[in-house]
Amino acid sequence: MIIHNSLFSQSKKDQQYLFEIGLVDSLYSKTLDEYRKIWVHVPESVTSDKKKKYPVLIVLDGDTQLLKISAILQQLERVKVPEMIIIGVDNNTNRLRDLTPTKPHNPSPASPLPGDGEKFTQFIQNELLPYVDSKYPTTPYRTFFGHSIGGLLVLNSLFLNSASFDNYIAIDPSLWRGGDYDYLKEYSTYLENNQFFHKSLFVGVANTMSILNLNLDTISVLKDNSRATEHIRHILTFAKTANVNRQNKLNFDWKYYDNEDHNSVVLRSTYDALCFLFSWYPENKNDLMKIKNADTPVDEALNIFNKRYKEQSSHFGYTVMPEEQVINRLGYQLLSMGESEKSYAFFKMNIDYYPKSPNVYDSMADYFESEKDKENALKYVRIAYEISGEDYYKDRIKKLESNK
Repeated sequence: MIIHNSLFSQSKKDQQYLFEIGLVDSLYSKTLDEYRKIWVHVPESVTSDKKKKYPVLIVLDGDTQLLKISAILQQLERVKVPEMIIIGVDNNTNRLRDLTPTKPHNPSPASPLPGDGEKFTQFIQNELLPYVDSKYPTTPYRTFFGHSIGGLLVLNSLFLNSASFDNYIAIDPSLWRGGDYDYLKEYSTYLENNQFFHKSLFVGVANTMSILNLNLDTISVLKDNSRATEHIRHILTFAKTANVNRQNKLNFDWKYYDNEDHNSVVLRSTYDALCFLFSWYPENKNDLMKIKNADTPVDEALNIFNKRYKEQSSHFGYTVMPEEQVINRLGYQLLSMGESEKSYAFFKMNIDYYPKSPNVYDSMADYFESEKDKENALKYVRIAYEISGEDYYKDRIKKLESNK
């Protein structure tokens, strides 16, 4: 089943859809003793590159958050962040049970239904992630997203079950919900006494004071003791604690959104969170300029280009290869600039990386044709035809042979 969004009525048989959001899937959980629905958004490039695999973004409250997160990701992907598979988890069964980490002995009057979130975390770790990895083209690099009490469960996962995820996004997390169980105190202790190598956390903080008509700011509110401000006080105190405990190696950032409330904060903070978590991902424009500079030797240009993918491999924890179309595009740009030696080097790199792709040989044929070397142009077009059998290459062979 596909989730659709459209300007037209869904009851019409001849409906024309504007776009598709993702697939509806489900799995039975032995841990929870129930079926759980998930929404799966897979990048469009999966249809053109069957071998490509993607990092995973797990989104709690997927029924309300998936559309927003997928829209943000599509704006950022391949420029500021990598393409990712998004898994939206359904929490409509019993949201407070799923997302409240620990059952308080004396729950807060404002939180009458304590949860069993650690059991739900076991479902994610031991059942959901293996299921997703077995069915979809995933890599082991994962990000965990939650808003409100979902953000609380994300923090709990970082401190108690951090092995499953690399990145954590907690948007306006409900740290106040513990009753006599003090989440803030426990998590602050973890920040002070533990190490978080290769883990990153972003916390977004909404202005929940504005709807209360309180004349307070983020400094003065910390001195307030009323129940009305305990939500924002807990988050601000946590952020302050995380900021001063940099010895724990946690890659941490947070941001306060003065003009956003508890619900509207999701959009802006998720955008900022992804940019922070993947700050190492974007292409360095200065490096690209050096590659294209006529004074940069070929070997140096190749080293500059490969450096980015070595750095990405270090962050991801597995080998990242440059995409065929990225190398190809750069090869043609260099060719158009008269940098023929560099152009040849990048087209050759593409053949080395993707020897079964007819397109890389066709591009090398373009290089040799630009050099007036018809014999080598023919050689590479013939290889492309042998691999693909496509009429395009057959016709190109005839054209090159007739012009010899």
